[in-house]
Amino acid sequence: MKGYQIFLHSVKQVFGNFGAAVRISGLLFLVQVFATLFFGRAAVMPGMQDAMAMPRGGMLLLLAVTLVTSLWIAVAWHRFILRVEEPQAILPAFHGQRMLAYLGYSLLLIIIAAIPALVFSFLGAMMVNVLGNNIVTSLFAMLIVLVPVLLITLRLCPVLPAAALGEPLGLRGAWDATGGTTVDFLILAVVATVASFAVDLPMFLFMGAMPLAMGWALVTAWLKMMVSASILTTIYGHYVERRSLAA
Repeated sequence: MKGYQIFLHSVKQVFGNFGAAVRISGLLFLVQVFATLFFGRAAVMPGMQDAMAMPRGGMLLLLAVTLVTSLWIAVAWHRFILRVEEPQAILPAFHGQRMLAYLGYSLLLIIIAAIPALVFSFLGAMMVNVLGNNIVTSLFAMLIVLVPVLLITLRLCPVLPAAALGEPLGLRGAWDATGGTTVDFLILAVVATVASFAVDLPMFLFMGAMPLAMGWALVTAWLKMMVSASILTTIYGHYVERRSLAA
């Protein structure tokens, strides 16, 4: 059950370093939130519609702010966990070159995952169309799409923390380092997908009280962002640097 251990270790990594997590990501995440609120309320929650469409310039600026702050948080978090690089100010250190390398590998992983994502999205849509759209079929459709895509990207994801640290790992090195992990990563992919679905459920229950739903969405968005970054950190630390997992 190493896949479950990786997930549990990653969650503990966030809550065991909660103060550092807030110092590294808190202000930058708030920048994302305020940018989203400023440039278009429709982006705050899936399914919301705004009477006024977001201007193209605002959308591009929002994308840029979200991208830069997300890269900043991810690189800083990897470096904190793996190299104990503490933030020395209200914001973590800005490693522009490492962030660009991180972005490059992220885009590469997206391209690699795009083909299986399209194939399995089609299969998931067919299942929902045949069985009907409800919570159970939505969950299974999500699993059909996300599990194989996550399985591939998890094998290659050590390149991201490596890019954050400036280590020359590469895609081949990441694939070799995670060899023989198919079952572990399959379990991890299923657990992570189900956990993500589970933490989103209260948001749908709060839809009648929009402020509660929005608040829950923002809190869980931060939590999922940090746990996701920690999963990448844990995989790199365990399979590349041969660190042990927390019991």
